[in-house]
Amino acid sequence: MATGGRALTEHLRGARLRARDAWRVASGAATAVAAPSMPTQWTSPSGRRRLLVVSNCQTAGLTAALAAMRPDLDVRRDIWTGGPTPRLDAMLATADALVTSMPESDARAAIERTASPATLIRVPQINFRGFHPDITHVPLATGDGELFGIARAYHSRLVLWGWRRGATRDRILGWFEPDALGAVGYGEAWNAAVELMRQATAESDLDLGDWLLALLGRGVFMHTDNHPRIDAIVQLARGVARVLAERVPAEASGAAGAAGAIGPSERRSVAPIDSLPLLVRWTPQPAMPISTSPRRMRLKSPHGASSEP
Repeated sequence: MATGGRALTEHLRGARLRARDAWRVASGAATAVAAPSMPTQWTSPSGRRRLLVVSNCQTAGLTAALAAMRPDLDVRRDIWTGGPTPRLDAMLATADALVTSMPESDARAAIERTASPATLIRVPQINFRGFHPDITHVPLATGDGELFGIARAYHSRLVLWGWRRGATRDRILGWFEPDALGAVGYGEAWNAAVELMRQATAESDLDLGDWLLALLGRGVFMHTDNHPRIDAIVQLARGVARVLAERVPAEASGAAGAAGAIGPSERRSVAPIDSLPLLVRWTPQPAMPISTSPRRMRLKSPHGASSEP
């Protein structure tokens, strides 16, 4: 458990630093961030067509998966920071396809601004609270960030609610049992999460059924509410590969490899989308033991000082 906690802390620390740098660029607080390993001037000596992936923290996984599924394409990536950047424009200008989760209006404006020949393929950002109904994010009243605690930007709804109302630690821990969790609506979190992903995929070029039904038998496919496991990202990439097969067909030399990478088991019909919320119902299970260590319950207040309920 301690090892997993350290790993989560390191992961969240890295995510926080990346988000901070992205925010600084988007807000004008900095003119540049440390560039990834990719060159701004996109050259493809092999003559392969260029696929640009632009998204949030799922960008690297999508890029790696698509590069494996479509070896005939030169797949590169950039991070969406909320607005145009010289680097993004330079790469997009010569891209043959753009796979992105940025708002469609921003994506089409970028293609028009750069006179890019890129075919646009929209993907959803994966946000799924079905496995983590107690997670919440707390924006600061100043509007310049989030409340950070022992798990960085991730907080327990019950702990935070109790802390703000002066509840004791033991009383808060007592809420983590099936009846209480059901009473606050956590049993409905799955259906709400499916509906949120339904809305996100409806605004994309992918199909929710293709993505979700393939993951249901694999257990928990999210690390947190907004950080998917790699298998969830790979499944998203499979959907992109299907769309690419229609809009950017593989050339003869790479067709066999590209088709095989999608996986024959994924070429199947799926249940009607309206039946998805009924496929799995979350049933409260006996609560797992929770450490009563004060250190694990400590939160950082909006004023900077650590407080303990």
